[in-house]
Amino acid sequence: MHQVSVVPLRFGADIFVIPVSCVRDLGVYLDANASMKTHITRTAASCFGILHQLQSVQRSLPRHAVVSVVTCLVLTMRDYCNSQFVGLSAKLLNRLQAVINTRLVYIININIKVQLWA
Repeated sequence: MHQVSVVPLRFGADIFVIPVSCVRDLGVYLDANASMKTHITRTAASCFGILHQLQSVQRSLPRHAVVSVVTCLVLTMRDYCNSQFVGLSAKLLNRLQAVINTRLVYIININIKVQLWA
């Protein structure tokens, strides 16, 4: 954010545009440093939120329904626009990998020994 001016821009007599540190466009969070850190952090948080909510109702659902919900909501959210992650640090990518490694093992009852982030 140090490169972005925080002074509001004035257009005409009564229109002001205030710069922000992060914007969302087509579901991708773009921050002022173009690091994708905001996008990855918010995506991982959303995925963990869905998994947490699913954990409370998973006993009421058949296994195939749980797998479908996780696939439709979590994995697609995590993989959306993943071509933009090329060249990012392992630390950032590990946040997304944690979505798979931590909760899915418990919710779907599968033993993941190989990374699913291929």
